[in-house]
Amino acid sequence: MFAKGNLTRDIGTNVVGKDAVDCGLIDDVGGVKEAIEKLNEMIDSNKGEQVIQ
Repeated sequence: MFAKGNLTRDIGTNVVGKDAVDCGLIDDVGGVKEAIEKLNEMIDSNKGEQVIQ
């Protein structure tokens, strides 16, 4: 992959897994189990917060 400053000119690189985490494209790597666990953590942390629309 090109250097960070040249990334906008890179039109063919696929970034997946840990490389995507390292580049800041995603927060974490995992499967459905990890996604459900994270969702439940986020729900629990937001319980009692008022939603403003």
